Order: sequence, then structure tokens, then C-alpha cells
Amino acid sequence: MGTAIVVTSGKGGVGKSTVSLGLASQFAAGGERVLLLDCDAGLRSLDRMTGTEEALVFDSSDVVAGRCAPADAIYPCVTMPGVSLMPAPASGEDLVPERVMLRLVPLLKRYFDRVILDSPAGVGRGFRAAAAAADCALIVCNSDPVCIRDASIVRRLLTELEVPQQRLVINRFNAEYFGSLSAGWEDAGGLRDLDDVIDQSGVRLIGIVPEDRQMTAAFQRGCVPADDLPGMTALSRIAARMNGVSVPLSL
Repeated sequence: MGTAIVVTSGKGGVGKSTVSLGLASQFAAGGERVLLLDCDAGLRSLDRMTGTEEALVFDSSDVVAGRCAPADAIYPCVTMPGVSLMPAPASGEDLVPERVMLRLVPLLKRYFDRVILDSPAGVGRGFRAAAAAADCALIVCNSDPVCIRDASIVRRLLTELEVPQQRLVINRFNAEYFGSLSAGWEDAGGLRDLDDVIDQSGVRLIGIVPEDRQMTAAFQRGCVPADDLPGMTALSRIAARMNGVSVPLSL
């Protein structure tokens, strides 16, 4: 039986899908069978980012409605050996509800070592459906006060949903930008250092991914970024930590 990981955040645009893709590629490189489950009904993106867009016939809503078997809605990602995708519905009206995800995800875990659920932004029905059957959660945030406050809200909601293990990923970290936020932090209620980010979010940190435009651009083109890019190196370290390997945190 595999493990289901929900990758989520409160605020949109923090790079959840990039984190999901990067981790999927790293787990697969270690020999694991990985399924990406796009949960953003109406605004799916992983099909384009994995190069499977033109192959799509069915999605998760077709499985739920009985129009196809689960295997018919799973597409191998040709650019990422060992990674497959179950796309989200093209229409938001076809959102797979929470009660159905509680049955679907355990079924998928029988055939994959990792099921990575790429949650939609916000904390509405899509978020709850994505998190409902997760074994653990990665809360992705950027290093600004608004994102961190939202991460704290997401942590509380995940706790209410009884998602037992939650970890924080600080994504798109830029030291110069963070330094400008830290300047005058006492007067502006800002952030003194990364410890403040952890304290205010209330979530244990598992990794910091630096701002890496080359990595982001590669995924947007449906390509796999080079392993030696800073962002991919950071995601490799996070994947190792999730597998129980002791890897020092670094910027």
C-alpha cells in the first residue's frame, strides 16, 4: 500500500504544482511508482506541465461517474519515467467530492508507491477533497507574511481533517527579497528570520526551495529540468527527508 501526500497552500501562485512535479520526478528516480492526481477541477495544469495534454480522453470525474475504469484515466508521463497522471476534470462543476476521494485514493494507493495530490488554491471544497484521504501534507508557502498567515490557517484545517503529518516547504526563496521584508521588522510586524516563518506558520520545516526560474520554465514547457539546477537539488533533498534520510537543511 502506497502513501498519499497532499501538496497544498492557502494562497494561490506559490508553486504547488512545481513542488508536486519536482517531488514526483525525484521519487520516481529512486525507483518508486508515482501517481500525480490533479485536484484542481476547472483549472487543471499538470496535463500541460507533464506533456500529456494531447493524450487526454478521460479524467478523474469519468472514473467516478463510471464512464471508464481507473486505469483508463491514468496517463504515463513520457518525460518522467515512473510517473503517471490522473488529470482533474476540465469543468469545475465535475469536482470529485470529498466522500468519493475517500474511496478513490485508497484504491490508487494499491498500485502506486506515492500518490501526490496537487490541491487547488484556497480552502474550499477542492482543498477538502484533496486532503480528505491524505496520509501526510506538504504546506507550500513563500516567505512573505500573507503566505505564512495562510499556511497557519491551512495547518489548522488539516488538523481538523485529521491529516496527521504536516510539513512546511518554503518555496521560491529569495534571500535579497526576504532581507527587505526583515528590515524594520519590529515596527512593521514583519519577519525577523526564517525561525519567525516557522513559528508563525506553526508547521515544522522540511525544506527550502530557492527561486529557480529555469526549473519553473522547464516544467511550464512540459520538460524535466536538469537535476543540477538549484530548485531540483532542493526538491531532491526534500524527497530524501520524506524517505527518512537525514539531510541537513540548507539555503
